[in-house]
Amino acid sequence: MCICTPSIRTMICPKCPSVMAERLKGKQNVPREAEPVLAQISQINSLGKSSWHEVVYHDGQNWKSYEASKTFNDGEIVMQWRYVNELMPNI
Repeated sequence: MCICTPSIRTMICPKCPSVMAERLKGKQNVPREAEPVLAQISQINSLGKSSWHEVVYHDGQNWKSYEASKTFNDGEIVMQWRYVNELMPNI
């Protein structure tokens, strides 16, 4: 049984057949190009593991952070994400 829900996309769900199939094809579960998402971001470095949430987007090739953020400069990865407009539909 998958622990994902339809409104939460994840790249690490060990039980999700669709994620496993995408990994086997060498593809990554990414949002529509340039659409803002609230992402759970993780980083492992010499100080240990850290995790936080940030609004980011995907440019079709790579994850990108918004201006003044240095996220994705030091090996950070997106663990899971949701479209911002799903979380705040009336804005």
